[in-house]
Amino acid sequence: MTEPDGTTKPSDEGRGLRDSTYSRQFVTGKGVAADPWAGIVEEHGSADVSSLVAALPDAVVRAGADASGDPVVQAVPAEVIAILTHLRDEAGYTMLTDLTAADYPEEDDRFWVVYILTRVGDGLTVRVKAGLPEENPEIESAVPIFASANWLEREVFDMFGVRFSNHPNLERILMPDDYGAHPMRKEFPVTGDIVMRD
Repeated sequence: MTEPDGTTKPSDEGRGLRDSTYSRQFVTGKGVAADPWAGIVEEHGSADVSSLVAALPDAVVRAGADASGDPVVQAVPAEVIAILTHLRDEAGYTMLTDLTAADYPEEDDRFWVVYILTRVGDGLTVRVKAGLPEENPEIESAVPIFASANWLEREVFDMFGVRFSNHPNLERILMPDDYGAHPMRKEFPVTGDIVMRD
């Protein structure tokens, strides 16, 4: 939808939002900070997230919706398995579509693990995010409740150095076992000499 000032606002039709409370600053892309919660509005309009917050109030730091209207939940890291289990068992989000991470070096919680769950029947998605400190970033493995987390957690471990406790086989999946760095961390050099092996 195009606004009178020429900016484009995402449609909220069919996304469960009660009103269009998007931040014009986020929609136009002006002044968006490198913040793990940038662009998230408080109004999520999701009955599933409201039920989650009511059932596990101490496990949820905050909840909102992204620009497309999909709900986003920030979890207390120690409670992420309880949140994922609730969303799977009580709200029907039975597929872990993706698990990834992001690096925000300026933040106290430098590494953010992001779980994307899908409810297969209607295609709705919800994101669950948990922030971890730079020193010893570790979170409980989701493999016991979502088998698809296995290789995804290994990739996050390999690329970001985030450890998943109680993972059945937490080894590098892309880089050699003896590789001394994590390529998706912001301090990883993106240019330099190319070294060829014989």
